[in-house]
Amino acid sequence: MSLFDLDEGGKELHTSFKPENASASQKIKLKKANKDLLRKEEAKEIISSIGGIPKKGESFDIITNGQSNAGGFYEVIRDEWKGVDCLCVATWIINRHYIDELEKDLKSGMLKKLVFIISNRMSQLGKTHAPNFNRLKTICIEHKDKVSFRVVNSHAKTYAMTNGTDYITVDGSGNWSKNPRIENYTLSNSKTKFDFRLKWMMELCNAK
Repeated sequence: MSLFDLDEGGKELHTSFKPENASASQKIKLKKANKDLLRKEEAKEIISSIGGIPKKGESFDIITNGQSNAGGFYEVIRDEWKGVDCLCVATWIINRHYIDELEKDLKSGMLKKLVFIISNRMSQLGKTHAPNFNRLKTICIEHKDKVSFRVVNSHAKTYAMTNGTDYITVDGSGNWSKNPRIENYTLSNSKTKFDFRLKWMMELCNAK
């Protein structure tokens, strides 16, 4: 052994030591939770900056800075409405956070009806997304009395929601997942736009 094999303290630079037990950092878990909250708060700030949830006939174009995503707008509007009668979603990818949010809302009654179109590509993206894809399918089957669900060769990214009075549509480039990049969205309050999305998504859900 030469001097080049020692560090300044006299220890060998290479070691075969391994901890007896695996460990996880609580700080990392808290950081993730804070990021989920940040995306919701960023969506809340965006909606506030346009004067609140669009009124009937209003439409706003938005560019985000990567700190928000499509699902954040749903969370904010759901909370302000105190519930959603119907949510129609078409997206390419959805992460576990939003799958859990939708399941929680279905169970609690905050979401009465869900129509969901997911891209078949999500199931092909390996271990990163396949477990979430399977989780989504399981939840939709478990709540089949409230959910219409179909896997489709689709790249559509749009969703519409109503409380029976207002009809909000969110169109844009972002998925219901982490989007650390610039994304564009249009928020509109239009029953015509809502009805159009409900119609074509239900046609896919009911297709043979």
